This record gives sequence, structure tokens and C-alpha cells, in this order.
Amino acid sequence: MPPVWARALAYLAMIGAGWLVALPAALLVAERGRLVVALRPAPFLLAAGVLAAAGLALALGAGYLLVVRGRGTPLPLDPTRALVVAGPYRHVRNPQAIAMVLLSSAEALALDAALPALLPVLTLVYLASTARWEERQLTAAFGAPYLHYRRHVRKWLPRLRPYAPAAG
Repeated sequence: MPPVWARALAYLAMIGAGWLVALPAALLVAERGRLVVALRPAPFLLAAGVLAAAGLALALGAGYLLVVRGRGTPLPLDPTRALVVAGPYRHVRNPQAIAMVLLSSAEALALDAALPALLPVLTLVYLASTARWEERQLTAAFGAPYLHYRRHVRKWLPRLRPYAPAAG
């Protein structure tokens, strides 16, 4: 089996290529009958760049912690071996999902087309549909520490004060 870093990078490339390249391309083809990429004016691109930078930084930072501290990958089929409650995970349970929403929103904002505006909505629908399965998986893997974490840290809305695990 390849090292955890290689698996994590392969996963990120696979998801990035699928969700942020192939899906938008398919939406553009559906809208225009062929692949034509047109970008919006500079103010939209600037806002999209800010969203993309924030999403990429969050995705890479959270992914790094899953690999280093969790000894696993962001892919639920190759999960972490340890519960990660550091970095952005101290504020929100699913920073990877928030990063994907930011990235898909940036792309929707940058592309001058109607159908790509569905990208953030499709992202939220997908993430919501997988959330229960992930929570069951985390509960089975980490038990009481995860349940405590889940009670104190919201899935989507970051908390202002960082979470501190219970001593014990």
C-alpha cells in the first residue's frame, strides 16, 4: 500500500479533478452545447480568487492534520487512525467540507455561465448526503471522545472559542 501522503495526494487530485474540473466542464457543455470557458469581469475574479485562496488554504491545512496527526487521509474509505481535534478542527467538525464549498463557490463566481452556479448547491447536497455515514464511521472508530467532540463542535458553523478535549 502506498504511504499515507501518496494516498492523500491521490485522493485530493481525484476529487479536485472530478468535482472542480469534470463537473463544471459538464455543466458548461450542458449549458452551451460545447465546452466554452468564459470568465466574469475582474471584480468577480478578485472575489473568486479570495474564496479560492481561503478554500485551498483550509483544505491543505486540514488535510495536513489528517495525515500527520490522524495518520490517515481525507478520504472516508481510508480514514484516520486517530481523532483529529487540532487546528481548524478545534473550531468546526468538517473544515474539508467548508473548503470544498468555498472552492466550488469561487469557481461558480469566476465562470460567466448560469449552470456552474449550481456547483456550491451540488456540493452541499453531496456533503449533506454523506454526513450521517461519516458520523457513524467516526462514532464506531473513536466512541466517547468523538461523541464529546460532536456535542461541542458544530459540523458547519465554526465556534469562536477553540474546542479543548475533556481531560481523562
